[in-house]
Amino acid sequence: MPGYNYYRLKQVDYNGVVEYYMLEYAIHLKKVQGVAVLYPNPLARGRNISIQLSHQSTSLRLLIHDHSEKVLIESIPQSNVSSNIYALQTDHSQLPKGFYHYTLMEERSIISNGKLSVSGN
Repeated sequence: MPGYNYYRLKQVDYNGVVEYYMLEYAIHLKKVQGVAVLYPNPLARGRNISIQLSHQSTSLRLLIHDHSEKVLIESIPQSNVSSNIYALQTDHSQLPKGFYHYTLMEERSIISNGKLSVSGN
């Protein structure tokens, strides 16, 4: 759930001894309800990435990461093509051909995430 979530671990050993651990919390980022489209997908080398949003944004970020969630590229839009379309001039030439995950964020909120295919040409 979005926001602060509290939890406490209760451990029961094989011999029946019960032990409670300290109260902990985790912060979960909320997912903004909105529409975002990232294109072209598949992405060819040398092409810019465009993002179309259902609203205007002043703090948009694109994260491209591999299957282990390691962030390979973090980019901020360079230009606003029209009211809700953003162009990212990202150097993705170092990405080998294959499949990646992307996350679109505004400040600390996730707008959209999905898969991105990078083609060799």
